[in-house]
Amino acid sequence: MSVKRGTQHFSTWAGRLTAVGLAMAALGATDNQPAQADGGGVGVAPAKPKTHHKDLYKREPLLFSAQDLNYDNRLNIVIARGHVEISQAGRTVFADVISYNQNTDSVIASGHVTLVEPSGDNISGNYVELTNDLHDGFIEDIRILMADRSRAAANYGRRTNGNWTELRQAIYSPCDVCVKDPAEAPTWQLKAERIDHDQATKTVIYHNASIEIGGIPVMYTPYLSHPDPSVKRRSGFLVPTIENSRQLGFHVSIPYFWDIAPDKDLLFSPILSTETGVVLAGRYRERFGNGTISTFISVTDAYNGYGVAGAPTGRNQIRGDIASKGLFDLSDNWRAGFDINRATDQTYTRIYKIDTENSFLSSNAFVENFDGRNYGAMTAYSFQALRQGITDRTQPYVMPAAAYTWYGRPNTWGGQFTSTADILDVVRESGPSAQRLSVGSRYDQPWITPDGEAFKAMIAVRGDSYYVSKVPVPSGNGTYTGTTGRVYPQLGLEWRYPFARYGQGGSSWLIEPKAAVYAAPPGGNSQRIVNNDSQAFNYSDADLFVPDRLYGYDEVDSGQRTDYAMRAAWYARSGPHGEALFGQSYRFQNATPFQPGTGLNSRRSDYVGRITFSPSRLLDLGWHVRLARSNFNIRNQQFSATFGPPRLRMSLTYISLSSDPRDAQAALRQIGGGLSYQITNYWNFSMSTLRNVGESIQQSGIQAGVTPYYAIFNNPQNLTTLNSSLANRVAISYTDECMSFVTSFVQTGTRDRDIKPDNAVLFQLVFKNLGSVELPSGHL
Repeated sequence: MSVKRGTQHFSTWAGRLTAVGLAMAALGATDNQPAQADGGGVGVAPAKPKTHHKDLYKREPLLFSAQDLNYDNRLNIVIARGHVEISQAGRTVFADVISYNQNTDSVIASGHVTLVEPSGDNISGNYVELTNDLHDGFIEDIRILMADRSRAAANYGRRTNGNWTELRQAIYSPCDVCVKDPAEAPTWQLKAERIDHDQATKTVIYHNASIEIGGIPVMYTPYLSHPDPSVKRRSGFLVPTIENSRQLGFHVSIPYFWDIAPDKDLLFSPILSTETGVVLAGRYRERFGNGTISTFISVTDAYNGYGVAGAPTGRNQIRGDIASKGLFDLSDNWRAGFDINRATDQTYTRIYKIDTENSFLSSNAFVENFDGRNYGAMTAYSFQALRQGITDRTQPYVMPAAAYTWYGRPNTWGGQFTSTADILDVVRESGPSAQRLSVGSRYDQPWITPDGEAFKAMIAVRGDSYYVSKVPVPSGNGTYTGTTGRVYPQLGLEWRYPFARYGQGGSSWLIEPKAAVYAAPPGGNSQRIVNNDSQAFNYSDADLFVPDRLYGYDEVDSGQRTDYAMRAAWYARSGPHGEALFGQSYRFQNATPFQPGTGLNSRRSDYVGRITFSPSRLLDLGWHVRLARSNFNIRNQQFSATFGPPRLRMSLTYISLSSDPRDAQAALRQIGGGLSYQITNYWNFSMSTLRNVGESIQQSGIQAGVTPYYAIFNNPQNLTTLNSSLANRVAISYTDECMSFVTSFVQTGTRDRDIKPDNAVLFQLVFKNLGSVELPSGHL
């Protein structure tokens, strides 16, 4: 089951019938004293029209041509024969014969009647008759070819009262006609005994309609109505969603869209479930002159088995969530917004498939300033953990995080000054809190020597001032509350010397040694400073030649070090290419801010490198690796391969990460694979798998990289054996110009409290111009 925050759109071709009536009216826009001609001619209707035609003439003059044009003075009939063509306001009518009776004010066109609309639609029929001031009439044996290549046909079309169009025994299909056998039934088509279009209310109504696939009826409805395509929004029911699952049972959702006003709407999408009862869900949107808001809320009264942090709960547990976003322009340089995401418990959003990706919910409110090349922002955060064993009491409230950066203009030597001011206030209900003020400046100066050596010098200084409370004291019992701070200056000099060689066939080689020296005072990382924003760290090739590898402010990459690496690259004129990089970092003193397991906890770091190789369009390889400095054992690696021709494409991924005690990163080994086979131009087969392999450490703390303000947890990890399947999927799909469907089998191995491993067979059917119908057939 899926609770959706979006709106489904339902469109059809029938609304275009408005153009039929307007175009038929153009057939009768003739002068009360038409020109006489024998043997054909071309004419322009005079400016003075009949009274009931004045509005039509006021818009555009009418142009016509015919091989033979006659006027009967006694009967007041104008008859045009032979390749008759009438044009007005971008609309053109072709016919063999067109006659206009001024006494009855009627127009009759016969023989290969074709109407070309300004939109590109092409409407044809054998016989057309218009009456009642040319507002009413009918077309016999009508056929419509639309601008998007959709087709429609009916025994006849009738227009009455100037605003009601009716098609009898109508057929519609957006599918192309079979080239080999045009009489063969299209992939799908809609048949209706009658289709009515009320132009006054802009409503299309179907009577006794059925959908056929390959000529076989698969769906029937006695009545169906919806707004015509000219209506952007209107209140009404949308396409239902039906699903059956082991945990939630059989459930159905029939959304209702309420068009409250042009600037606001409400999508009410309740869910009826045999296992969990009723889930009330809805999304409200409103647009203002300077911004927008969108709010989604869902709530249910159900038993979940677990509450916050995994504590058991009883039945009649109220579960729900809210997700609200807003963005407002305050002026040309200022804007503000908010993003609120909260749930009643840690598994609700995943059980109901509202949010299956995140392991935490983040809420924030912000204000931003854009001033030329300068940028400033102030943001307040709060977090809700969705991981077992983590309570909201330990989560930080950031009130606020503010920063402003001034970017100076490059000087005549290419150098540039950058200055930054930063304020942070982190408060926890349980745990350490901190307030920080940081101010810093940096100057970068690049230059290139005559022999091609490239240099870049850097000088930076930053001051950090803190007031902290309840900071654990490692040397003894108790906590520290008070002020602390530091001054962090840093110098850097980077050098690289690229050597290029052009080979045969237009290929080129590049060999580039690169080195850098960075110097700062040792230390600077006081144990009294709460580390809120410098926890997530995974040493890789991307961290070479970065002055401060700890991207936050709370800890600094102090001391003196040198980075060195060798890079080689190959480029072929026709597109193949390859690159390799291998490097290391060396620290000049023993003191280091990095803990064991990070690869940077000794004077010589682990080796890091990457290889990318794409010899042709049939193969793409990528490998990022970190090797132990002592024995070259692999610590971390990420490998990816994609190979095969476009019709048969295969992929393989492997990731292995060692545990990192600094940021509670768990040891992880996963392998994944995928295959996509384009069987024909319309049929596709695909499969994928993702598995845990070997022994892994189940993380019981924070997730690395989740947020820069996540708390530190001292709870040790629990060692478990995980050699299990995380997700498997097999799918076969069909897609052509007018229809697509996907049938898939999905297996998940995730187990988290009331979330259990599951199997599912899904079926999705989409008809072009008629929206989509999703019918998951349930969990096996």
